[in-house]
Amino acid sequence: MPRKTAAYEGLSDKLQQLISGLEAIHDFKPFRRKFDHLPTAEKHRRLAEMEEQLPNPAHPLVRTHPITRKKALFVNEQFTIGIKGMHNDESRALLDLLFAQVRIPEYQFRFRWQPNSMVFWDNRPTQHYAANDYYPRRRTMHRVTLKGDKPV
Repeated sequence: MPRKTAAYEGLSDKLQQLISGLEAIHDFKPFRRKFDHLPTAEKHRRLAEMEEQLPNPAHPLVRTHPITRKKALFVNEQFTIGIKGMHNDESRALLDLLFAQVRIPEYQFRFRWQPNSMVFWDNRPTQHYAANDYYPRRRTMHRVTLKGDKPV
């Protein structure tokens, strides 16, 4: 589970200054596949409805935790598709650098599951990634998401 505060702190001062104030555009792209089984016209209609109901939000690239006041990267390879106001190639290059930063092992917390384990984490400074290291067993997870604050 990457600690996005550690990933942010590992950036150079210059890069921290560069990304401060930038906004990332997020999309529900992983969920678009749920329409793949539909005929093309129906798929496009349903996607258009969903996009109208859930327009792509923009959030700060760096958010400040409301309690600890620590800064954290607020990007995710699954949902972050661009940076507002930047050309696509510039945006992609910067996002790829930040995505790589989050994957650095020294910025990650790993938990070894045991029977009846229970783990809690704060999604604001962390990014959950389930490593598929339990095969052939099945992983059962019950997730609770609390309504959060507005990213700042």
